[in-house]
Amino acid sequence: MSIQRAAARIDARFVERMYSSLKDEAPAFFSVLETEAPTSVFINPLKDPGDCFENASSIPWCAQGKYLDRRPDFTFDPLFHAGCYYVMEASSMFLHHVLASLIPQDKPIVALDLCAAPGGKSMVVLSCLPPGSLLVSNEVNKSRFQTLQYNIDKWGSPNVIRTCLDPSRMPWTGLFDLILVDAPCSGEGLFRKDKDARAEWSPENVMHCSARQKRILAEAERLLAPGGMMVYSTCTYSDEENIHQVRWMAEQFRLTSKPVAVPDTWHVTKMSAGDLTGYQFYPHRVKGEGFFCAVLRKTEESLVHASTVIKGIRGPKPAFIESPLPKALIDWIQPSSQFGQNHFLESNHGDLYLLQTANAIDSLQLTHITYPGTEIGTVKYGSFSHSHIVGRSTAKADPLTLSRSHLLTFSPSHPLALSHCLNPEIPSIELDRDQAITYLRKESISVESSTPGWNVARYKGFALGWLKQTQAGLKNYLPTKYRIIKQQLK
Repeated sequence: MSIQRAAARIDARFVERMYSSLKDEAPAFFSVLETEAPTSVFINPLKDPGDCFENASSIPWCAQGKYLDRRPDFTFDPLFHAGCYYVMEASSMFLHHVLASLIPQDKPIVALDLCAAPGGKSMVVLSCLPPGSLLVSNEVNKSRFQTLQYNIDKWGSPNVIRTCLDPSRMPWTGLFDLILVDAPCSGEGLFRKDKDARAEWSPENVMHCSARQKRILAEAERLLAPGGMMVYSTCTYSDEENIHQVRWMAEQFRLTSKPVAVPDTWHVTKMSAGDLTGYQFYPHRVKGEGFFCAVLRKTEESLVHASTVIKGIRGPKPAFIESPLPKALIDWIQPSSQFGQNHFLESNHGDLYLLQTANAIDSLQLTHITYPGTEIGTVKYGSFSHSHIVGRSTAKADPLTLSRSHLLTFSPSHPLALSHCLNPEIPSIELDRDQAITYLRKESISVESSTPGWNVARYKGFALGWLKQTQAGLKNYLPTKYRIIKQQLK
């Protein structure tokens, strides 16, 4: 396709902008927009599947990133469902290089991914945090939050708190050592992958996005601790949404720019505004899509700005479950972990969760938290039954006051099976690929032998979910909402 025809499918005002910015490189830029986007994955460092992709090559700025020579049907790869990797655009993995360069590993920190869905950047953040750190992964859009929840569950890290809050409703002023703002933007960097993004582009939309970004960034600055770092990123090229926003933040809140060493061989474009620096990816220069990233630091002397209005959320603060916990529950959890000590939390609805760090838990005021850690399961105490995760007690008595000797059963949740906090001694059933796909379709499967009761369904050693051996047979406990419904092409 000619450059003229390619450009004709994009708003002429965008074409004019890019020719003004890139000059002689503009034809190469528009030409690459009509080619197939590269496929890349981010490997889970705690579930590394090894050499599972043939002819994969390394991404220069991310050791855990891999380019694939073709795009497989990820739906029918059990390792994808096990959370061994995440399909992620290569340029955005530059975040790994940024964080690995700037985050000290000598003490735990508290981090916030403010605009987290679908979850890929939260996974990158998790791979760079020091042991014992805590990540709050937030998404304001409720439908996108469900996708975030699913992807974080698969990743398996126990020290992630998930929230579904507008930034203005977050009460944690000055708490976070690191905040990632991957801001909603005009999506210019997705023009190759998403043709709809081309039709939606306009200068007016760019300015609308810029105004929304300023609101989000102002709240993010409020939440950032003195001395903390903010990483700002977009998938667009417009200065109004990129380097101009960095300048606005520096002027408005007196933040300083934090440069990152970037080898020339990576062909990343350095953007400057005075002493401020950002990093721009162009698809004709790198093997990736459009991406912008900059790092700002809040000085130790900076004032902590209060939000004009913080919309509170009512409800009593959840309590820690008092130890000792029942042995029947303890046995499900890994006794020791690189993430830290086990802390069991109960929400004001009686839902049970696990965190393996106590870092900043008191400061977070857990009434504002949607999912405070890894879901554990359903516990039944005598005639008192908790539904959902631990659930809602139908009895008048507070289940926390009941003797732990009243514990009758524990039914594990799906996230527990995929979590790194699961005790590896829990019985498991190894499935071949055909059996794994059958399991992931939530269909009945048969195996030669299994331990009575709960078993972890595994593929190549990696957990997919739960099976339960009963007198009636082997029952598939994969959540219905996660089943494969797509038909595999022959």
